[in-house]
Amino acid sequence: MQRYYRLAGVCLLLLSFVFPTSAFSNDTRAVNSDKDQLVLGLLPFVSPERLDQRFAPLANYLSHRLDFDIAIETAPSFREFVERTAEAKRYDLLLTAPHLYYRAQREGGYRVVARVSGPPMQAFIVAPKTSQITSIADLSGRRLATPDSLALASLLTRELLAATSATLAANVALVETPTHNASLFSLHHGWTDAASLMGPIFRRIAPDAKAHLRVIAKTSTTPHMPVSVASWISAERASAFASVLIEMKNTPDGKDLLQHIGWQNFVPAQPQDYDFFDNFAAAIDFK
Repeated sequence: MQRYYRLAGVCLLLLSFVFPTSAFSNDTRAVNSDKDQLVLGLLPFVSPERLDQRFAPLANYLSHRLDFDIAIETAPSFREFVERTAEAKRYDLLLTAPHLYYRAQREGGYRVVARVSGPPMQAFIVAPKTSQITSIADLSGRRLATPDSLALASLLTRELLAATSATLAANVALVETPTHNASLFSLHHGWTDAASLMGPIFRRIAPDAKAHLRVIAKTSTTPHMPVSVASWISAERASAFASVLIEMKNTPDGKDLLQHIGWQNFVPAQPQDYDFFDNFAAAIDFK
């Protein structure tokens, strides 16, 4: 049986952040399709502070080009985000991980309108270059930090460990942290021996910090992050929202913003693009 632990101290530290920008919403529930402000739900895959720095400019960009304002909102944890998405109907618009969109589509009625363009998503497992961990087999008997257990990186990491060896999977202590940067934080402080995080997050690590890390394994790949709209959003608003996203690459401000976010651009997407996760659905424990 795989062991799973949580770093409570890291959770408390990171969840103590508050959002400093007015781009974040005080709204608590989606109300109707023609309100003046729509809420874009952002998966808490990094700390609230980093989400703010990275995506508040996107909310401002969209608000200036649409006939409605966009506020961004996240949640304290992946599970709370999933609950707010499918059950509380808190988000009008959604930027989430592909496997969580799969559930939002089937249980919450969200429909994808665009996705991030770029290489397929993949998790990297990293260890300090000074350690003797050079392959995934070296993780046996060691502690591996992961983001939230509902994170795509965690799902892909568990799949990789199981595919490598049932014995290995049973002998790696998975240490759950709330975000990708918390996973790295635990590795940096020696609380864990290795860390799992998504490729796009790894590529954004500062060069001087990345120079001390060794990639010891990469997981299988999945489609990139989808952007979706709730069932109560009109087709006209959904189309306008998608068009502004897709046209970002063709405007000077949009190009600068994409570079700031760290993405190439947005492209059209269809629900069937994410049927890939039919094979994963049974492995996801949302409780």
